[in-house]
Amino acid sequence: VQGTLKVSETATYSASYTLEQSAVDSGKVINFVIATGSSTVAVVTDTSDDGDDTDSNTVSDVTELIITASPTLEVSKTASTTDVNGNGSIGEGDLITYSITIENKGNVTLTGLTVTDTLLDGDGASLTLTTTPTFVSASGGSTSSTLIPSGVSTFTATYSISNQAANTPRVSNTALAIASSPGQSNNVSDTSDDPTTATPNDPTIVTMAPIPGIEATKTASVTDVNGNGVNDLNDIITYTITVENTGNVTLTSLTLSDTLKDSNGNIYTYNVSPTLVSSTPGSTSTTLSESGVATFTVSYTIGSAELLASKLINSVLVIASSPGQSNNVTDTSDDGDDTDGDTVSDTTDVDLTADAKLEVVKTVAHNDVDSDGNITAGDILTYTIVVSNTGNVTLQPVYLEDTMTDLQGNARSLNASPTWISNSQGSAFRKLLSGEAATYTASYTVVSADEVALGVKNQAVAKAYWYPPPGNVLSVRTSDTSDDGDDTDGNLVDDPTISYTSIVPSIEVTKTASATETNS
Repeated sequence: VQGTLKVSETATYSASYTLEQSAVDSGKVINFVIATGSSTVAVVTDTSDDGDDTDSNTVSDVTELIITASPTLEVSKTASTTDVNGNGSIGEGDLITYSITIENKGNVTLTGLTVTDTLLDGDGASLTLTTTPTFVSASGGSTSSTLIPSGVSTFTATYSISNQAANTPRVSNTALAIASSPGQSNNVSDTSDDPTTATPNDPTIVTMAPIPGIEATKTASVTDVNGNGVNDLNDIITYTITVENTGNVTLTSLTLSDTLKDSNGNIYTYNVSPTLVSSTPGSTSTTLSESGVATFTVSYTIGSAELLASKLINSVLVIASSPGQSNNVTDTSDDGDDTDGDTVSDTTDVDLTADAKLEVVKTVAHNDVDSDGNITAGDILTYTIVVSNTGNVTLQPVYLEDTMTDLQGNARSLNASPTWISNSQGSAFRKLLSGEAATYTASYTVVSADEVALGVKNQAVAKAYWYPPPGNVLSVRTSDTSDDGDDTDGNLVDDPTISYTSIVPSIEVTKTASATETNS
């Protein structure tokens, strides 16, 4: 029976033990038993042997269960993105949120857990997380630094996409987890895996599709220099050019190509190139960061040649390069006014007001050949004709028509057609700049019939011609009939230049008064 052993009899017992984690972490379980029995002769005892004499211990050695440690970590890393700037694409300024899950896949407790993160752009250059891995939660029994078998700890990290990363354009991220198994130091590690792919231990990659874009806007304001309320000669047009990066990558090598022409198709050139006046942080005159804006200005002084057209038409072509490309991003400016029904790439137009005017003055000098003091046959009349451009546009060509009669209306002829002498601003014959005057001379020799007619009169008409579009048919743009230059005669404009001969009927009456006091 139990508790009694006959000579050479064997009693068999069994016992069980459920492994505790602390026992597993220790690496073995040590067990021994002491048997005590009593006989009529004496009390005897024995400590158990493990039954294995191959270990060189043949008596009373403990029974050991060796537990093989299998320390194993498994790290996974996922990424989600937030379109911070709301432009519909992931790029500079947007946020990547990383979730790092670390699981103890082994059979021993792991301690001293650390997480090291490596963040690279698409070119392999280092980046810096906005927030480093931060502990979020752990399954029961585990903490931020300790993982029991099957335990899971979760961390999170964020990265605000920099201009550097957006230009590559991807972000590659891996996390290295390191821990210590019992009795060891930093002997267990794993590099994170992207669970959305089949490749083991691959980095978690956020790809930003490069979407280069640029938009140019050009507006115009006019300084009314002469204060006449219209856009005309010497007024100054100030153009403001705004260039915006509408894509998600940085643009470089920005250039502006400006075209200024009138409505007749004539091309004009600025005295200076557009000048940068401001830019958003990270942008310059040649570089635009994502959502960056650069503003330029350039001014143009309206000349008389432009006023021959109805308007000045202006646009700017902007060209830039996206990463890895050359001059692949372009836009032609818009005028910034969508109320005109044209919402993209319409020219910036400035209406012009042309004022074409001429003024002709004709004066006469008497060469008294016979020295009798009167205008008589044989004397020479020398005419000076001054044709002035009193408008705001260049006039060309300008012609003179001269009419001469005696005072009875009989036709007379100059000795020769009026001869051009010079232009006050140096222009060529038949061309008059705004404010310029042309001087002509002509002569006439008095005949006896002029004495009978009491004199001669002369008047010139200046006409400026042009070829107005669209038909380009020669037409008179403006004209003026000469004045004699003497406003003391009561006729202020367009009176003929008259030369009276010696027979000049004249009367003058003068009446004065004085009073005599007769009645005291």
